[in-house]
Parts: sequence; C-alpha cells; structure tokens
Amino acid sequence: MPNLKNYTSSVPAKTSIAHIENKLAAYGALSISKWFNDDGSVAGLSFVINNNGIAMSFKIPAKVDRVEKRFLANRSRPPRNKEEMSRLKAQAARTAWKIMSDWIDIQLSLIDVDQVDATEVFLPYVFDGNSTFYEHLKNDGFKSLAQISHNGV
Repeated sequence: MPNLKNYTSSVPAKTSIAHIENKLAAYGALSISKWFNDDGSVAGLSFVINNNGIAMSFKIPAKVDRVEKRFLANRSRPPRNKEEMSRLKAQAARTAWKIMSDWIDIQLSLIDVDQVDATEVFLPYVFDGNSTFYEHLKNDGFKSLAQISHNGV
C-alpha cells in the first residue's frame, strides 16, 4: 500500500484529532464538535468558521471503515483472530485520522497564503444541520452539478 499516505502511522487517532482541533481553533473556528460511532470512536468533526462575515458550518468525516476495508482488501489472508483484527482496526483509525490531519493542515495553509478561501476548499462539507453539500448533490444524482458542468463547456 505504498500509495496510501500514512498507512503505517504510529500517531494515535486522538492525537491527530486534537491536532485538527488546535489548527481549526488557531484559524479562528467559532466552535468545534465531534460525533461518534456506536463503538464510541470519533467518526468526524463539525466546526463553524467565520467566512467573509458569515458563520458557516462544516462536517468532516474520517471514514475509518473505508480505510479498514482497504487494509483488508490488500491482505494476502484474513486476520487470524480478534486480536489481529483489533490491531488492523486501530491502524485504520490512526491512518484515517492522520490523513485528515494532514489534509486540514494543507487546506489551512492554502487559505493562509491566499491561494483559496475557506468556502472554496471546504465547500463539499458545508453542513446545513442535516447533510453536507456533497450529500445533497449525491442524493440528487449530481444533476445540478452536471448542468453547471455542461453549461461551462
């Protein structure tokens, strides 16, 4: 899995989550919250930032289950026991959250040097209290996006 960034990360998920929270707070987030999976692990972060005088909410998931699925697909054999599966799940969490931590660092750096603004990079994650902008587009079959794309060509 050499193409998968941080697939051997030893940084605990909680450390990467704290790093993201600290970066967002330093950026000026008005609020930051977590939501959790059934097993008590952090599923993602929500935050509110002021962008051009407008308080905007964003919801960013880590999708640890998808990283775990990728790890399992790249194995030559399934985990032998619960202990091995537990280690694989823990590695998936470290990897997923470290990737998110790196991604947030990069996005905030781009904002810092005026390459983009917050809405530009976080737009898919704008959250209206029910779903993200991306989820709205996906649930609509990306029809509105296809229309914009078609009109632009």
